Amino acid sequence: MNLSKEWLIFLFLSVLAVASVSRDSQFVASDEVLHYLTALEKSTECIQNTRSPIARSLEKQGFHRTLVSEVSLPSRATPGSCTLLLVEHFSSSIYVDKFETEELERFGARDSVRLIRDIDLEKPSNLAVSNDVFVYHPLADGETLVRVSIPIHFRYQVPSRTSDHVDVAVLPPSAFIGCDSPTGMRQWQPLCADAPTLHVDVPTGQLGLEGVVTW
Repeated sequence: MNLSKEWLIFLFLSVLAVASVSRDSQFVASDEVLHYLTALEKSTECIQNTRSPIARSLEKQGFHRTLVSEVSLPSRATPGSCTLLLVEHFSSSIYVDKFETEELERFGARDSVRLIRDIDLEKPSNLAVSNDVFVYHPLADGETLVRVSIPIHFRYQVPSRTSDHVDVAVLPPSAFIGCDSPTGMRQWQPLCADAPTLHVDVPTGQLGLEGVVTW
């Protein structure tokens, strides 16, 4: 997909407009920002034209997990003041609790998590919507191996007569590096990342047991 320079400039100005009214202009999340980054990812070459592996894992058990991403950055990809951005693409079966991540930030968490929209924490997966989550990780000078972790939660699934688990996929993130420029604007560039899709068996209610369950 080839986008014109004028269209990318329009999208970039949209990002600046969003940032100007944000509580923290360095860490923003909105549909406009997502559209800009998606266009940038499709139209711009990777940093140094190299692939960056991302090892992914889930810590803890049950419905409440920690998603860990270990990102290997290309050497000399992070001059000056730079930030790694992972855009997580979660299905309706997964959500991030913004109150939980805000509390972690207050207590010194290095990663800043931003949601595009408010998420209903109580809905089951069939009534919820997919959501994109922005995770910002400030980089130390010369840092080439980064560990990013965020708490995620799996929603209750639709009860079934045929299965006691549902396979939920945790998709690979989109990755970007943003560095300060002489003009003071943060310039983002795609990080062409290779990351696996994780699969989690999430328990589901059994309709065959409804006769012995009362409420």
